[in-house]
Amino acid sequence: ANVMEVTHGNETWAGQFVNLKDKLDFSSQTMIKLKVWASDTGTFRLKLEDQSNSNNFVELDASITQTNTWQELSWDFTGTAADFDRLVIFPGWGITTPDVFYVDDIKQE
Repeated sequence: ANVMEVTHGNETWAGQFVNLKDKLDFSSQTMIKLKVWASDTGTFRLKLEDQSNSNNFVELDASITQTNTWQELSWDFTGTAADFDRLVIFPGWGITTPDVFYVDDIKQE
């Protein structure tokens, strides 16, 4: 019933973030997955940050390969430290034209 609508602006680095209550733990659940609906193919970047140290972060990319339909994307954080309590998404990484993306079902598995 609830879907995030993201309007990507002209900046390739434009993104949205959410601060998490607890740090992510990748000792047993190493994947972050979400569903995206996009009108164009391209790169979807996921960034994890430490709110208390902006120099501590990790970024991984996934490819949007399907248009005008829901596609599940996955990022594998195996071996990543449990230092991150901010999740940042860049659904139109690398594009310089405005576009609308829909994001749903963000989960750690």
